[in-house]
Amino acid sequence: QNYLVGCVNSILNQSYENIEILLIDDGSTDDSSMICDNLKVVDNRIIVYHKNNGGLSDARNFGLNKSNGKYICFIDSDDIVDVKFIEIMLNILKEHNSNIVQCSFDVFFDNNIPTFKKFNDSFQLDKINSLNDLLLDNILTNNVCNKMFEKSLFEKNFFPLNVKYEDIGIMYKLFDSSNFISYTNDKLYGYRMRKNSITHTINVNSLIDKHNLLDERFKFLNFKYPMLNESLIFNKCLLIYLTFYELFSTDIDFSKYSFFVDNLKFFKDNMKFSYFHNLSFKQFVLAYTLKYNLLLFKIFTKIISFIKR
Repeated sequence: QNYLVGCVNSILNQSYENIEILLIDDGSTDDSSMICDNLKVVDNRIIVYHKNNGGLSDARNFGLNKSNGKYICFIDSDDIVDVKFIEIMLNILKEHNSNIVQCSFDVFFDNNIPTFKKFNDSFQLDKINSLNDLLLDNILTNNVCNKMFEKSLFEKNFFPLNVKYEDIGIMYKLFDSSNFISYTNDKLYGYRMRKNSITHTINVNSLIDKHNLLDERFKFLNFKYPMLNESLIFNKCLLIYLTFYELFSTDIDFSKYSFFVDNLKFFKDNMKFSYFHNLSFKQFVLAYTLKYNLLLFKIFTKIISFIKR
């Protein structure tokens, strides 16, 4: 509720005015419901829906079903967008005849404001190169919030329910349903970093959700696009490394879960050091110890976690 008004105001102030703004109250227990109702009085472009709590994916699917536009964006209620967010994204989408466009974003912390920048550059990738870029963790990302989509992409694609990291479960399907994806380096989306947000709370279930979705993606893309096999293996190794870094920064005992044991075996069997050449020296050393000396990896991550505190 503390950020909702600022978020909606940044949308109301868009230079492109022909928009429909759907506020989905997903069973909120604070004052968000009342704030939404007050906001819709301010501008008739705002439509408010109140529903029982079903989680982020359910709220997004609900909004998709209620929306009327040809294009759609998803903006989290604690984030802020640049005044030309929609105008620039829509122009690029139409100019390139793309199905999806992604902008850059600025990460900002509580009590700060995002820094928006415009470079007036953009480029386009076809489906295969877009999927490959996504897997290489290069420019295109799984985040839905810094993108504009043709709504028709969601006719057969829905956000997976009752899981965290739901963006991972849908983005590759949206790319698969597209012909072209565009990207602009313009910083048009302000992503608020909050310590206790859903995406930054580490627990076993959320990590298992993530890797279940990644395994589904691996199987789907490996079957349909065998030319992406090497990128898929790289992506899986990188994410296993990051998962174990998170695990060992906590007191979670991964050996109690066969799921993590199997992932570690995959990493040891398939990891190539060429996969990590773009990482820092510290991360490269950690990847090496995860492959060859798990105890040393655990000690290093505990030390790093302690220093960060």
